[in-house]
Amino acid sequence: MQKENSAAIVDILKVLSNDTRLSMLGLLNLKDCNVGEFTEIFNLTQPAITHHLRILKNADLIYDVKKGPWTVYSINRENIYFPLVQDILNHFPNQEDKLDWLEQHGLRIIY
Repeated sequence: MQKENSAAIVDILKVLSNDTRLSMLGLLNLKDCNVGEFTEIFNLTQPAITHHLRILKNADLIYDVKKGPWTVYSINRENIYFPLVQDILNHFPNQEDKLDWLEQHGLRIIY
């Protein structure tokens, strides 16, 4: 059983070892976002953003909900590893400036 737990922790740490995914989690810790907002923030293609979101979703660190024409992503605070994620995010640069940039450019969608 301990081997299974350590393997799961290693898998979560692998997911968190990417700067873009950590930034995404930092943003989602503040506000829900959609793919379009992430593409603007990170200046990445939609397929690249979707790839990162899929990895986060497969790790059960995020979930999505359909809201009107958008699929909105939220951080999964119920995940067993959320306290670990929260601790890591406490040491990661604040992402609020990225949300402010979206709003200043009229790109922030209010759900």
